[in-house]
Amino acid sequence: MINKVHIKKGITFDSPEYECYERLAYAIVARAVRDYRTAKHMLKLNSHDDKSLYTVKEVKRFFRSSWFGVLTGVEPTVLLDKLEEMEDEE
Repeated sequence: MINKVHIKKGITFDSPEYECYERLAYAIVARAVRDYRTAKHMLKLNSHDDKSLYTVKEVKRFFRSSWFGVLTGVEPTVLLDKLEEMEDEE
């Protein structure tokens, strides 16, 4: 999951120590997705909720950041499109 990062001397992508970094990267991205979906749900209830508006804006900024690119190989637009699809289905 982690993209082209030199983590620490001696830790390679196939070493057992690497798995903890993958799990951390997954947890960071999963939390951002959860925060985004919660904020979007709250905006359905109150479209002027400042906290939710801010959260959506910041999570989108994270998805488009270079840090997101380091954590995952997922294209940000693909992820955002999928989240919008899931929202429409609810």
